Amino acid sequence: MDAAGKEAALTELSSRVIIPYMIITAVLVLVAIAIMFLLYQILMITEIARMEHRSCTRTKQVFFISHIFFLGVLALFLYVGVEVMAGDLIIGYGKSLGIALSTARYFTQVTLGFMLVGYIIGIATIPKYYFSVFGIKGLRIVRCGVYGMRRYRQKD
Repeated sequence: MDAAGKEAALTELSSRVIIPYMIITAVLVLVAIAIMFLLYQILMITEIARMEHRSCTRTKQVFFISHIFFLGVLALFLYVGVEVMAGDLIIGYGKSLGIALSTARYFTQVTLGFMLVGYIIGIATIPKYYFSVFGIKGLRIVRCGVYGMRRYRQKD
C-alpha cells in the first residue's frame, strides 16, 4: 500500500471512530448528570434532616454543601479526563522516543495497571497509615528537592 492509500485508510478508519466516541461521551455525560442529581437530592435530604436536628439556618448550610458537592463532581470529571489522556497519549510518547510500535502498544495496559495498583494501595493504606499531613510534608520535601536541583543546575 502506498503512502496515499495508507493515509486514506487511516482517515477512513478515524472517521468511523468519531461517532461511537461521541455517543459514548453523550451517554456518560447523561449518566453523570443523573447520578449528580440523585446524589444531590440524597445529600439535600440528609442535610435538611441534620439542620432540623441542629436548628441551624438552612440557606447557609445548603449553599455550602452544594458548593463542595459540585467541586467534587468537577474534580472527578477532570481526573477521569486526565486518566484517559494518560492511557491514550502514552503510545505516542513512546513512539516519539523512538520505541517500536510493537513494544509501545503495551504501554497503555501497563500504565492503567499501575494506576489500578495505586488505587488498591490507596484504599488499603490511606485511612490507616497515610494521613494528609504526611502527604503535604512529603510534597514540601519533594518541592524543595526539585527547587534545589534546579538552582544547582543553573549554577553550572
